[in-house]
Amino acid sequence: IHGGIREVTVQSDSKDEIGVLIRTFRRMMDEINKLISEVYEAKIVLQRTEMRALQAQINPHFLYNTLEMVNWLAYGGRAEDIHTAVISLSKYYRLILNKGRDTLTLSEELAHVGYYIKIQDIRFPGKITYKKEVEEGILASIVPKIILQPLVENAIQHGIWEKKDKKGVICIRGYEENGTVYVQVSDDGVGMDAQTL
Repeated sequence: IHGGIREVTVQSDSKDEIGVLIRTFRRMMDEINKLISEVYEAKIVLQRTEMRALQAQINPHFLYNTLEMVNWLAYGGRAEDIHTAVISLSKYYRLILNKGRDTLTLSEELAHVGYYIKIQDIRFPGKITYKKEVEEGILASIVPKIILQPLVENAIQHGIWEKKDKKGVICIRGYEENGTVYVQVSDDGVGMDAQTL
């Protein structure tokens, strides 16, 4: 067995019952391997579809809020903030689209989060402090795209905005330990009790 595929090397040119049995067995193994491949490929397609569905749910909400903010900035005559918001939004979506790929480097994923936080900082000036403590050696690691932004958004919405002063710190820490890359998102928000957790 190699990668789920059963490899059989039994051969026979015999015309007797053993030859028929061996040829039938090989056809059966070929059919089993074909079915295994089809199930495996279907599972990959399903996972990608689920990921894209999740990403599609995240993006329109953020786009709507950002465009609404740009509209209000325009009414207030805040051209520099509009410029920063539109550039950040453009780069944010360029990374999401990523030529149809489902992965980014960790460096690109962190840039993606940075654009998100920059837009939030325009919406709520001086409320969010962003700290990044990521080892240089793991920045080229490949990760599924949009894995950090939902965590950061959740930390802001349910941690920082729940504080009385609505100010807080988001920290992303990344490191490698025993060949495994770890990325942590933390905040100094209100937190939760053990039962809720």
